[in-house]
Amino acid sequence: MLKTSKTRFTIGVQILMISMLIILSFSALIGYQKVKSDEVQQGYENLVKRSAPLVFDVKELIIELKNQGYLARGYLLTGNAAYLQQYDESLKKTENVMQSLEKNLITPEGKQKVAETKVVLKNYQQVTQKTLEIYKQKGQQEALSYLATAGDANRNAEASLSSLSVFLTERMDLRVKQSQEADAVTERIMLMAALIVVLLAVTLSIWFSRRIARPLREVVTVASSIAAGNLVVSKIAYNQKDEIQELVAAFEQMAANLRNLISQVGQASEHVAVSSAELREGAEQSAQAINQVASTVSDISQGTQLQVAAVDGTVAIVEQMSAGIQQVAANSSSVAGVSDKANHAAANGRKSLEQAVEQIQSIETTVAYSAQVVAKLGDRSKEIGQIVDTISSIAGQTNLLALNAAIEAARAGEHGRGFSVVAEEVRKLAEQSEDAAKKIANMISEVQVDTTEAVTAMNKGTHEVKVGTEVVNRAGSAFAEIEALISQVSLQMGDIAAAIQQMAAGSHEIVASVKEIERISKDTADQTHTVSAAGEEQSASIEEIAASSQALSKMAGDLQAMLRKFTI
Repeated sequence: MLKTSKTRFTIGVQILMISMLIILSFSALIGYQKVKSDEVQQGYENLVKRSAPLVFDVKELIIELKNQGYLARGYLLTGNAAYLQQYDESLKKTENVMQSLEKNLITPEGKQKVAETKVVLKNYQQVTQKTLEIYKQKGQQEALSYLATAGDANRNAEASLSSLSVFLTERMDLRVKQSQEADAVTERIMLMAALIVVLLAVTLSIWFSRRIARPLREVVTVASSIAAGNLVVSKIAYNQKDEIQELVAAFEQMAANLRNLISQVGQASEHVAVSSAELREGAEQSAQAINQVASTVSDISQGTQLQVAAVDGTVAIVEQMSAGIQQVAANSSSVAGVSDKANHAAANGRKSLEQAVEQIQSIETTVAYSAQVVAKLGDRSKEIGQIVDTISSIAGQTNLLALNAAIEAARAGEHGRGFSVVAEEVRKLAEQSEDAAKKIANMISEVQVDTTEAVTAMNKGTHEVKVGTEVVNRAGSAFAEIEALISQVSLQMGDIAAAIQQMAAGSHEIVASVKEIERISKDTADQTHTVSAAGEEQSASIEEIAASSQALSKMAGDLQAMLRKFTI
């Protein structure tokens, strides 16, 4: 089990952080544009709601001033009181407009202009009021004469109002120009900020894609080297704590386990080769011993037949026969000793086969563990494939978001043109991310195919090991049968030796017991035939054991040849 750090940033978290950084950058850009747009909008609203009404008020004062002159002259010329009433209404209206100007003009210069205009208008109104009083007291001619001499007051009032109008108009034009300049500055700042955000997004994307692709290329290189049989691979340098680091660690652990496995299998195959050679030598020795036993039994059979033929001979022949019997007894003891040695050799061969079975079972366990490790690698590859699918899904969603952003930018018109460019770049970036994710998915699929082939090869190796185990088990059974047969021969030869010893001890009674000897000799001949047949069966079994040991040795050699293809 690989150990992972408690503090780690997964690829999903890193992609989320980069996406959040880009989104926050665009959000800040949009927020800045909104603030500046509100400021420009507020400036235009101030122009519309404050500056423009002030200009209109001054224009209205100019109109009322001219209207007052017209009404005053109409009253002086006609004496109609309606003109005087309209004149009073115009004065009230003028006073209201002046109060509005005093209230809305808050700058020192504006207040000064209003104060000057108010003084001039007051002088003009006083002149007009005095003219009306003269009209009431002295008549029309005096009033018109006075009004003609007081024309400067009217001109001063008109000039003052015109000056105030020009002041307010210039002030409004200045604010319009300031708003336009602020709007232009905002557009330049937005364009530069958008370019910076796009460059940031492109830089982060290139950096992140290279950061993922580099270690994966190294993993592919190492995997190709392992596939070529070179298990001595260099360490992959990757220090980030994410899924790629886990993949690299698992891959390096797999390579180390595979090296250990190949080494253990090589050692086990050497043990099998040595054991099979020892088994073959033991079988050859057993065959030689059995042949010797068969030869001895054949000699015994021939001696017994001669003994039966010479039962009716002379005492001298009987004495010679007794001596021959003693020789047979000695040979029987030798045969019994050889049988014991053959039994011991068969027992040693059986133990060697048991050790070979244990070694092959160890190989089977190791190969099964390797298959599990490779299967786990396949599972890891599937998990990485799921992560790559998630990355592809995120890229697709980002592409849709970029498309929606481009539509919204198109709706915004001229102000959304810069954002439309950014949205297009984001869409391209999302498509690139999706293409990269597809390439990674293809790589993972290839790794999974290679992993499946490795598992298949391991399973095939496990099957071959099981077959070898069965062959060795059969050889062990054959050795057990050989050991049992040799034990039986040893017992029978012991019986024969004891019988012959008794015959030798009672050779002085041979004459009296010749018939009994004849009967015993016949029985002995029959037993030697049985022993000879058993020896032939044992010889055949030994040949089978030798053939099996040779096949096992060949399998071990083939296994070592396969292992030599790997460099550990």
